[in-house]
Order: sequence, then C-alpha cells, then structure tokens
Amino acid sequence: MDASEQKTGTASAILQSGFPFCPFPQYQLEDLPTEGVLEWVEEKLDAGQPFVVRGFDRLDTWDAALLTRESLLDLLFLDSILVRNCQTGRDIRVSAQELLRSERPGRKDRRRIRESLYAKDLQCPPRWAESLDALLPEPFRYLGSLDLFRALPKHIAPEVFMAYVGTRNSFSGFHRCFSGTVALNFLLEVDGIGPGTVCYGTDRDSQERYNVFTEKLGRSPHTDWVSILPAQMKLADFPIYVYDQRPGDLVIFPSATAHQVCNLAPSVTKVVWNILHLSSLMAFWQDVQPAYHHQCHADTGRVPLVPCNSLHRAFESNEHHRTKELTTLVDIFQKLIDDQIIEREIDTPMRSVDPQDGVIECNFCGSTIWNRHLHCDECGDFDLCMTCFVSGRSCKHTSAYSWAQIVPIPECKNLVKHVWNMLELAPQYSLPANSKSLGTLASQAVLTRQDSTPYQRKHRPAGPRVKAVDSRGSVYGFMDNVFDHKRGKRPTATIEDTSTLSQNSPQGQKRPRTESSDVFLDVWKQDRFRRPRSRLLTNRTSASPLELPPISELPGMGSTNSRVEAPVRISDLLVQQGSLPTDEGADRRAFTSPSSSAHNAFPRYEVMPRGFTVTPPRPEEARPHAVAGPQTSAAPGLGDIPSLEKRLEALRTYANDLLELSLTDSHAQVLDRIQQLQGQVEAAKRRKAEALLSGLRTDFPDLADVAMEEARRRGVLQ
Repeated sequence: MDASEQKTGTASAILQSGFPFCPFPQYQLEDLPTEGVLEWVEEKLDAGQPFVVRGFDRLDTWDAALLTRESLLDLLFLDSILVRNCQTGRDIRVSAQELLRSERPGRKDRRRIRESLYAKDLQCPPRWAESLDALLPEPFRYLGSLDLFRALPKHIAPEVFMAYVGTRNSFSGFHRCFSGTVALNFLLEVDGIGPGTVCYGTDRDSQERYNVFTEKLGRSPHTDWVSILPAQMKLADFPIYVYDQRPGDLVIFPSATAHQVCNLAPSVTKVVWNILHLSSLMAFWQDVQPAYHHQCHADTGRVPLVPCNSLHRAFESNEHHRTKELTTLVDIFQKLIDDQIIEREIDTPMRSVDPQDGVIECNFCGSTIWNRHLHCDECGDFDLCMTCFVSGRSCKHTSAYSWAQIVPIPECKNLVKHVWNMLELAPQYSLPANSKSLGTLASQAVLTRQDSTPYQRKHRPAGPRVKAVDSRGSVYGFMDNVFDHKRGKRPTATIEDTSTLSQNSPQGQKRPRTESSDVFLDVWKQDRFRRPRSRLLTNRTSASPLELPPISELPGMGSTNSRVEAPVRISDLLVQQGSLPTDEGADRRAFTSPSSSAHNAFPRYEVMPRGFTVTPPRPEEARPHAVAGPQTSAAPGLGDIPSLEKRLEALRTYANDLLELSLTDSHAQVLDRIQQLQGQVEAAKRRKAEALLSGLRTDFPDLADVAMEEARRRGVLQ
C-alpha cells in the first residue's frame, strides 16, 4: 500500500460510518483500582477486547524532557538509522537529523518532514526503561507480574521492548503479534496538533471471521502484515475498533488479536512491547503454533520453553506465584509430557543432549524444541520436531535419524508431581483413553523409514508447497504436487524458432490440486518441477493412433523458420478418435484449448479427416470483455497500464535513491509525480474494470455481481 493510499482520516470521522467500526473501551488512569489492579488488568485481557488507558501524561512521574525523540537518538548515539519506507516497502538508511525535524511553531529546524518513514525496533535506552517502570503499573510492565517471559533466561528471552519513531502516513498493517502475545503501544510525543495515531483492533471472538476476510485478500492471517483501508474494512462482518491515540495513551491489544496502526501526525514517538499472558499461552497452543508449523514460520517467542522454565522457577524459588497461573502452566506441561511418551520406551534408544545455554530449533518449520526430537546422524546439525517427522519432512537422509532428548521424561514427571504437591491440589489432566501420543507415532515413523520403499506412489498425496526453514529440508516419501505424477505420453510437435513467443501469451489454468485428509501430511516441497510461463514443445515418440504433422507443415504456418505469431498448445491439437467432424455443421465446433482466456483472438486449428485447417477468428464471436491479444487492447488507453506501472516503479526507485543521498527537495517533487502517476494508473484500471464488467454483465449477470463486489473490496472500483 502506498503512502498516498494510507491517508485514512481520524477515528472520529471513521466512526461516523457505523458498523463495523466501533470505539475502543476507554479508561482513565484514575479509574484503575488502587487494590487489585492486577486482577482488573487480567479481567480485561480475558475479555478479549482492545482497550485504552489514558492520562499517564498527567502523572508527576511523567518526564516530558526525557521521553522525546531527540532524547532517544541522543541516548542511542546514532548518526544514521535504518528505517522502513512505507511507500515502497523498502528499508533505507537516513540521518538522525531527518527524524529530528519538526513542524512545531518556533523551531529553528521547521521544514517539511519526510513522510512514510518508520523507524521500528530501536533499542529502548535503559533510562527510558527505568522511567517507564516508575510510570506504569506492575501488570503493564515488560517482564512484569503478568509477563511469563520473565521465567526465561535472559540469553533466551526475546527482546521485545522497543522504541518507534514514525512520520506522517507511516503504518503497520493488520497483523498478529509474534507467538500470540499481548501488544502494548504507548504514545509519548507528537508533532503538531490533533491525534498522533489511529489504532485499529479486533476482538478475540472475531478472529475466525478475520481469517476468512484476510484470506479473501490473498494473504495469510497468521504470518502476513496486511494494510487495509477503511473503505475495504467496511466489508468486514466483524467489529473493528478504532481510536485516536494521543500522548500519554496506552493502547492494549489482547492475545492473538489482529490490529493495525497508522500515524497521522508529522512525527510520532512511541514505545511498543509485548507480554506473554496466560491467554497468550493458550492461544499459542490452540491456534498460533499449528499455523506456524504448517507455514514454516519460526517461533521467536520460545514459547515451548516457558512451561518447564516457569515450573522450575516456581519450585526452586520462594517468590509468590498465583494459583491460577501455576495450575494452567502445570496442566499445559503435563500435556506436553504425555505427547512425548513412547509406548515401547525400553526399545527406543534415547540420547541426551545439552543445548549449552542455547536453543534447539526444528530445521524444517523453525519451531522451538523443548525436549524430545529427531536428529540426523549424517548431517550432524539437522534436527526435526516430532510433528515434522511424522508429516514426512526430512533432510535427504531419510533413514539416518535417531532420538534425542534434553530432559529425561521421569524428571519432567517428578517436577509436575512436586508442583501439584506444592499447590496441594490433584492433577486435573489425564491422557484420553485409546489415543496414541505424538511420540508413539514418531517412533513408528522411524521404523517405517528404515525400509527402502516405505511408501507407494498411489498413497502419496498432493497439496500446496511449503518451503523449509533450512534449505536442506524437504518432504521425502511423499509427492510434491500434482505435477510429480508421471503423465501418459502425448503427441507433440516442434517449434523451431520460438524467439518471438510473447511473455503475455495466454496460459491455461493448472489442474486443481487435491488435498490430503491427513492433517500431518499437508506439507510439501518448494521449487521442484516449476513450470515456466511459456513451455517449449519438444519431440517425443507419439503413442497416439492419430498421426500429427509438424506445425511447420500446417496450412498457413509457413516454413520452420517463419515467425510464430501465437503459441500453439498441445491441447489445441489433441482430439479423441471417433470425434472428428464429419459434416459441415461440425466444422463450427473448433477443437480449441478451453483453458486459453484469449481463444477468440487467435486462429483456430481444426482436425479434418485429411489434415489440419486454420480458421480465422469469426467477427461475430468477439466479445467486449474478451482478453486482448498482443496487438489489441480491451479499451482505448488501457494498453498503457503496464507502461504506466513501469514508470511508477522507476520513479519509486529514484525516490529511494534520492532519500539515500538526502536530496529532500528533489525527493518531494518525485513524490508528487508518483502521486500523479498513481492516479493515472488507478483511473486506467477503473476504466478497464468498467469495460470488463460491462461485458460480463451482458453475458453472465450473476458472475458480474461477484466480480463487482470483489473489485470494490480490492479498491479497483469505488
């Protein structure tokens, strides 16, 4: 999304549109209870709605001189900063003075501030951390009483206490924070008047509908950052909370809820951090980890290490722990243990490994391994979690895996027993009867892989490709996708000179992929048998009883050295025996490729009893909505869209280069030209969409309504 598109207006204006927009629940700092504030905060987090606590800037402990961007850059001793250009999506390096500019009256450096720049994840200075600890109540603090990250060793715990500096029209698209954590956004300083940031949030009950909404946009709701305009949000069937954030406002987004932030002021300075609440832990195991595992997205929060470390810390230290927290942790830890138990432990060689103050990660999906896993003895440094191993994921040494564990299972069971005794409670979880653990399934998979041919081709499923975190990882013993199946031999022809084949030649659609019913087998390799946009037809021995002459011998095609004006598909030449046209009426049924979207724009090749004939396209078959060929356009002026987009991309490249050279005046002029060109592109796309929908409405009214709705949702039409 361009910066010019991200001008969304204030929350007060957006709320006038009605549903799905609704205001954030707001609370004044004075409204928080003096006793039981931890329970109050936990109640709000469990409710699952985003909320705001206002009024921190009115406290005596608010240090207005310290909590500024000038102070931040001075404390960090940075001459230049790596920032995200939200207009182009690229990271660039700018001088610190560029972020120190101000549009406030009376400032000597008052000049136009560059827009769309966002300096994210700047290390929060220790002085800022101390000031914020004195300012914030205990439950809101990083590594505070509600943050389970406090149980992890410092060299393992993620560093999530960061400072942000953004300029007008910078933004963070809709996303869920890593590992399902709670996000806290504290605005400290704003240039100019009015709100500094517009915050968009969703509640926990709407996450399934948010997933569907995001997938319709072609993005992953779990791992992608999706920038959505208010006009697109109006199509949502779930509430979207909106709030104008000002200095001293602390905005809290509950566990695993999607949210978006757009900066309106010329410059904003804020602090952002995450806490791992109990609700985050539950959301991680139920929703986040399965999605991360499927899409091979690394868990940067090290969440699988939290239960074991938290229970060890509770048992070995004398500090107070809440019963609810320990009960939930011990239940989760018991489930993790039960899932790693193997039925025939005595027959399973198990090697103990020491991470040596490090972390063992799955080399395929990137998840953190807390205990038992599979280790490749040939690679020496390739480890797999049990879920990946059962799914068929592996390196190339499919039968060279052995078991390894970090903590013996008996020690884990003893820890659980001691914690229950400390709580003076009975265990509340037991493994369901007649259910096999993941460890048992993995043990059986180890034995199966020792066979040289453990799988048969007919049992190999096909599904979407997934790329491993480690390039050595692949899915062995299973099929990659539908193109891995050997096809029957087909008649082919030869094209001697293909130098003039256009990249925009009409392409047929792929065969629909099938999906496996086994949840563990829905994982695939990447980049094998990738088909190019234009395939060359090569000579093969034909197994068909129909003898096909070379294309060069077809009437009207000329010699083998003549220029080919349109690509010819094998499917254009194939017919079944007994289906040849035998009368003049059958001549009207051309054997053309049904997958070609521009079949009316090219000659047709018809199979006749004595050979081939070339039939020119019939004028009466032309449709206003037909996709234009290489020499035509769908409507006047629409053929300029690719050239306009190329010019737009070139201008964006120049804009980035000008930024790197600090040529701000020239950069501002280029930005104006980019906005003008962007308007031309959008106008051309609207004209093309209107022409397309006009023809579609004539022939297929029901499909026209669907296309119209999608065009409006994607912003093509207003």
